[in-house]
Amino acid sequence: MQDQLLMLLDLHGFHYGVYDIGKGKVRVQMNGLSALKKWDEEIGFSNSYYQERCDSFST
Repeated sequence: MQDQLLMLLDLHGFHYGVYDIGKGKVRVQMNGLSALKKWDEEIGFSNSYYQERCDSFST
């Protein structure tokens, strides 16, 4: 599943970092306002709390 997520992020042009956190798990991290805006436009948030937090950064 991790590989599929990374493949989709690459396919859609996201810039990200991948960090090994042990036991075969990785942390995927995207930084910056431009990455947040791209995520919101292309994927969005199903949780209203996170959508409101995202909206607060763009004002």
